[in-house]
Amino acid sequence: MNRRSMVIVGGIALVAIFFAPAPILSRTLEPVDGPAVDSTSDFLARHWAEPIQPQGTPPEWFSPVEASLAPESCGTCHVRQFDDWRSSLHSRTIGPGILWQFHIMDQADANACMHCHAPLAEQKALMALEIGWPNAPPSPPPAYVSRNLHRQGLICAGCHVRAHVRYGPIPRKKITSPISDRLPHGGFQISAAFEDSRFCAVCHQFGPDGSRLNGKLLENTYEEWRSTRYAREGQSCQSCHMPDRRHLWRGIHD
Repeated sequence: MNRRSMVIVGGIALVAIFFAPAPILSRTLEPVDGPAVDSTSDFLARHWAEPIQPQGTPPEWFSPVEASLAPESCGTCHVRQFDDWRSSLHSRTIGPGILWQFHIMDQADANACMHCHAPLAEQKALMALEIGWPNAPPSPPPAYVSRNLHRQGLICAGCHVRAHVRYGPIPRKKITSPISDRLPHGGFQISAAFEDSRFCAVCHQFGPDGSRLNGKLLENTYEEWRSTRYAREGQSCQSCHMPDRRHLWRGIHD
């Protein structure tokens, strides 16, 4: 089953209401040294299960800023990361071109595109409301969903938030506990996946039956990287495109 097929299976039902449960569907990517299953593979299978499920109700003790999915709210504390993201193409993955296409697409095809361009269930629901798709939510979004969230592209929460739990890479400095209700938004859960090229490959690698142009996959970046010496030397996508963990993602377009 390819990516588009998986999204079509569950994507339409997902946006019917903001809090609806959704089926868990996923695919796995092989690490550079072979197909062995590891903790990173398991994490990615859960984290990027298609379609991503709605966040649900925030913990009662969350402040409005902690509960919010808006990148501006993240930027309250994560100032450099927000400023970097705002200057990057990830903040512009929804623009006039793709919005024009959504108006002539059916909802299932658009949801397949949004899995990378605006992946959260809440973003898909807002897009359904704006365009008037038949499975748009019957009620307005909850307070933690800003009204323009669907137009902000691949936002911070798209990679870092699931069920209102924050996830991030292994800290560089030793900290007492990354999980605590005394920390903002309860702290965060650690995963080495955030510095593994397979994290990027979820969007930057199509399967063998993915869309092609002149016989070439439209997204083949992960496999191209795997064939280089950088992969053999342990240089991940992030080591070049996110140096010092900057959220700039500079590339050939710069």
